Amino acid sequence: MLGVKKFLLALALPALLASCAPTVMGAQSYSPVVLETPLSAVRIAPGQTVFAQFKYPRGLLGVSENLFDAVIIDFSQRAGVGDVASPENRADWLKMTPSDLPKGVKVELVQAGLLKDIRRTKDKTASVEVSYAEVVRVVLKVTAEPDAALGFELAKLNFTGNGVDDSVLLSLSIEK
Repeated sequence: MLGVKKFLLALALPALLASCAPTVMGAQSYSPVVLETPLSAVRIAPGQTVFAQFKYPRGLLGVSENLFDAVIIDFSQRAGVGDVASPENRADWLKMTPSDLPKGVKVELVQAGLLKDIRRTKDKTASVEVSYAEVVRVVLKVTAEPDAALGFELAKLNFTGNGVDDSVLLSLSIEK
């Protein structure tokens, strides 16, 4: 009987440990690779899919300041020690069309939001002061087919919707 229990434990242990394994950054849309600047390169290997997050300044995409008026800062919501949380509204109206992509590479817009990105919180005697940047946060799904050519390429992302009609460059580094 003890042998059967050990056998069952040996079968169950790998499954249990696998369920505790961390998600690889960029492997899922809820844990994208966070790129620091709009010109940071998405690094991808042939046969791979990567989810990448970018924050574009409001003015870069031509998003109206009026659209950010609906993004309300809740001073009672704190992220970490004392910092006011950065509020975000979904921007499902934002559409993206890629162009000039290298052969074998696809780029899709998975998620977009209007974010008041809180940079600094300062508690005063009778108030709270925050400094923030108005940014458009996007998550892109980048897929390189197994036969995608290696190298560094620039593609163009055309954003449209709700008065927006602008383009940005996307740096792609296809590498093994």
